[in-house]
Amino acid sequence: MNRKIKYAIWLVISIVILLCIGLGYIIFAVDTSQSFPKPIYVEIPQGANTNQVAEILLYYGLLKYPKIFVYTAMITGMDKKIRAGKFRFDEPISLWELIKKLSRGGSFDITITVPEGFTIYKIAGLVHRELGIDSIEFIAECQNKELLRKLKIPGPTAEGFLFPETYDFPEGIDADSIISIMFGEFRRRWKPQYSARAESLKLSLLDVVTLASIIESEAHRKSEQPIISSVYHNRLKLGMMLQA
Repeated sequence: MNRKIKYAIWLVISIVILLCIGLGYIIFAVDTSQSFPKPIYVEIPQGANTNQVAEILLYYGLLKYPKIFVYTAMITGMDKKIRAGKFRFDEPISLWELIKKLSRGGSFDITITVPEGFTIYKIAGLVHRELGIDSIEFIAECQNKELLRKLKIPGPTAEGFLFPETYDFPEGIDADSIISIMFGEFRRRWKPQYSARAESLKLSLLDVVTLASIIESEAHRKSEQPIISSVYHNRLKLGMMLQA
């Protein structure tokens, strides 16, 4: 074997090695030059083939090399495992991690805001619209004695104990879990000084929540709530009936 043939062989081997390194970098390295200002939500439709999936990812800026994505998925057999569904991406990931994520199937959180003053009936309508949960089922669970006992909600219903806040609920969540999360937020926000204040007025937690609901229902504007509250607190101090 003369020197020219040896040189040609080593040149080919070197090129192949460099190509493998470059390809490996494209497949396994994360592009940190970009970041997402907010999460990217992507839906892969039922029946989409690998090329169509690549085009969707390219459109959302999650992919730079669609052909390499397709070939990698096909060579590894992952093209048959990519699943339809909704996916959430919070930060850039490598092409290989992208393929693995799509093969696991996906769902993403749905953000809903529960405004102050919402009754369990209004919350039921909200979760029905945003999460697809049956409103009658939600109300029934708010009155489910077994669930109330399990969560230690001190009342005949969950009325007043579901804290108004913005929540990120995972897709497919059930009514029980929503009630549990919202009541958990209520307990987290309930401070020791509130208990001390309630005890000084000889009020239970249920009494406080009931009083708060009365004040909210009687006030036409938020600015009226402190005035109405002071009226009821003065009556309590004097041992009078609330007369609500």
